[in-house]
Amino acid sequence: MKIAYSFNGSILPCISKSKCHLGPGVFPTPLPIRTQPYNAYGCQRVIHKRPLSSARCQATASVSTQEAPLSTFAQEEGRILAPGGEGAWDEDALGHPVVRCFVGEGEDKWLMWYSGRTRGQNGLDPVFPGAGSIGVAVSTNGIDWQRGHGAIEGARGEAKALDVGRVLEPNEEDWWWLDTRHMAVSDVQVFSSDNTSAGVYWMFYSGATFESHEAPAGLAGLQSGAEVEGLRARAGLCMSQDGRNWARLEAEHHTAAVLDAGDAGEWDAAFIGSPQVVAVGPKDMRMFYHSFDASTETWTVGTATSKDGFVWTKRGPIFAGSGSRGDFDGKGAAACHVVRDYVCKRWIMFYEAVASDDTRSISMAVSKDGLKDWARLGRPILEAGQPGSWDAGGVCSPSAVSMADGRWRLYYAGLSRKGGGATGVGLAMTDKENVEEFEGLLPTGDSNTPSILVTFISEPILHSTSRQEPVQPYEGKSGGAPAR
Repeated sequence: MKIAYSFNGSILPCISKSKCHLGPGVFPTPLPIRTQPYNAYGCQRVIHKRPLSSARCQATASVSTQEAPLSTFAQEEGRILAPGGEGAWDEDALGHPVVRCFVGEGEDKWLMWYSGRTRGQNGLDPVFPGAGSIGVAVSTNGIDWQRGHGAIEGARGEAKALDVGRVLEPNEEDWWWLDTRHMAVSDVQVFSSDNTSAGVYWMFYSGATFESHEAPAGLAGLQSGAEVEGLRARAGLCMSQDGRNWARLEAEHHTAAVLDAGDAGEWDAAFIGSPQVVAVGPKDMRMFYHSFDASTETWTVGTATSKDGFVWTKRGPIFAGSGSRGDFDGKGAAACHVVRDYVCKRWIMFYEAVASDDTRSISMAVSKDGLKDWARLGRPILEAGQPGSWDAGGVCSPSAVSMADGRWRLYYAGLSRKGGGATGVGLAMTDKENVEEFEGLLPTGDSNTPSILVTFISEPILHSTSRQEPVQPYEGKSGGAPAR
C-alpha cells in the first residue's frame, strides 16, 4: 500500500500499513470512553416523539491564522458554523460535520472536520451537499469554534492547537485518484499504533473524479439518464498523526479507493456515500455507507467488513427507511452515524431520512447486532427549520456525540433549500429530564438490559461570543464522557 503526500507544505513521517494495524486487544477511541456507571436514570437515549428543538446560539466570529476579516453572524436557531467570509475556503457551502471530543485532565479538546468549498469550486449538491474540500475547526466546549480562512499553516509546538483551516483539497497531481473533482469527509477515528502512543487518525471520506456516470431514475436534482460528472464517488482513506496533516493511502483499486461503487445492476452502483467505520474488536471492522438503489429508486444504507481497515468486503444493504412512500423516510435513508452502545446493548443509527418530495430530516433506528433487524423510531428527531431560516431546506449528515448522564449532542448540516448546498453546521441537544419511551425497545424480561429512553431538550441554549470556561470531564475523571 502506497501513500500520497498532500500536506500544504508540511511533511508527515511515513506511515505504512504495518504500523497502523489493529493488534489483539486494541480498540479505537473515536469518542470519550465512559469510566463511570450510569446513574439512576439508567440508559436514557434521548429521541423525542416530537421534533428535536435545536440549540439556539450565536455563532462566533470566524478566527483565522491568516488574519481574515472577522464576521459575526446574527443569532440563529441551531447554527454554530456558517459559511466563511469573502475569499474563505468554505465561503460558498459547508457541511458533513464530523465531531470528536477528547477528554483531558485540564480541559476537553473538541475537533470538527467538515467539508466546504469556495465559489466556483466543483460540487454536486443534490447528492453530496457541501462537498468540495475538507477542513478542521477547534473548540473547548463544542459550541464556540475557531476555524481558518484558508489552508492550515503547518504550525508546530503550542501554536499547532490553533492551526485550523483547509487540510485537504481535490487531488490535482494524480489524475487517476478517486478525489480529483470533489471530496467530503464522513468519519475520523483514532486507532492505536505500535509506534505512536497517541495513536493515528484515520479519515474515511467519499471522493469523485471528473468521470461521467448515468444518473439513475428517481434521484432528485439530476435528470434521469443524463451523464453527470462527479456522481460515481468512492470511499477513500487518509491518515494523520495530528489530525491536520494528512496522507492519502493508495489501495489496490485503480483509483486508490478502499471501496468501489458497485457494478451495473447492483444496489450501490451509483456511488459510495458517507463511509463511516465502527471497530467492533480485533479483526472486526464494519463500514456503514449509503447509495441510491436504482432498482427501487430508494436511498439505502449498506455495510462492508474488514479485518484491517484497508481491504473491505461488501455485505449488502441493511436499511432503507420505512418502504412506504408516504412516510418521512419513504424514499430511504442516506448519510448515517452508527454507534455501538455497550450499556444499552444496542447499535444506534442516526440517519438522514429522505421523503418522497426529497425533504431531509434526521431520525434514529436501533439494532441488536448492527447488521439486521433495524427498528425505526417512526418519526423525525430533527426537521427542517421554518421558512426563511438557514436550514429551511432540510437537515442532513448527522454526527452524534455521547455526553455525560445519558445526554447526546447531535451535530448536523443544514440546507437553505431542497437540493441546494449545505449552508452551515447546527447543533441540537438532548435532555434527560423529560423522558418518553421508545416503543418496541423496552426490556423483555432481561434485567441486565436497560430501557432505551429518549427525549430532546425543549428550551434554547444561549451563549455569548465571549470566551467560555472549558467543559469538565464526566465525574471529573479523564476518559469519561464530557459534561453537557
